Amino acid sequence: KMHHLDLGLFKYQVEYTRDLLNNTCEKIGIDELDKQLVKVSRFPELKVFNKGLGNIKRFTADEFHIMMKVFLFVVEGIIIKHHKISIEESVANRYDHVLVDVYYRWNKIYLFNRREYFLESDLVEFK
Repeated sequence: KMHHLDLGLFKYQVEYTRDLLNNTCEKIGIDELDKQLVKVSRFPELKVFNKGLGNIKRFTADEFHIMMKVFLFVVEGIIIKHHKISIEESVANRYDHVLVDVYYRWNKIYLFNRREYFLESDLVEFK
């Protein structure tokens, strides 16, 4: 079941994010996303995405899993910094906040789903 989340849903989420950045910031937003991915500090078990997301169609489940660990921090602030002039600042701030929140909630769901067992109280909290 995690393989589906890794390759299916998260990949779709990343592709949607790229589309959102293209619509709100144009190409500079996508370039900034790639630049931020390249700047991720080198730690054991963290892959550096030297080419950004240029070859996303070839990413493995392991690479998506690694990306999940950093993507929340990578997307934060891009829309605020690079939004189109036609988008009001308050709207750009809201888009950015919601995008970060999506990745925050994704990580919570992902970690919750990896548990070996669930208590009834866990399931209530999850709702």
